[in-house]
Amino acid sequence: MGYIYDSETKLPIANCKVGETLSQQNGYFSLDEKRYHQFTFFGFEAPTLMVNEPINKEGYESQQINFMQTFGGGMKKGALHKMDTLYLKKTLIK
Repeated sequence: MGYIYDSETKLPIANCKVGETLSQQNGYFSLDEKRYHQFTFFGFEAPTLMVNEPINKEGYESQQINFMQTFGGGMKKGALHKMDTLYLKKTLIK
């Protein structure tokens, strides 16, 4: 979960596509939790947690959320990761 803001005005950006979801009027977004099961031997670490989602809004430069936590796959279902606020730059009009 996090927030999307305009880099110049510092105002929230609504309806910004983050992965498969849209940001709300206040710029807030939350990504749906996706899990897969991988067999591991008892005593071994859980699989890596990886997030790689595109951020797109017409009139703004596209960005990507890239996050990896090496031992994060063992987190309980419903665990939250709070992100910093993301700032998008407007595209240059020629």
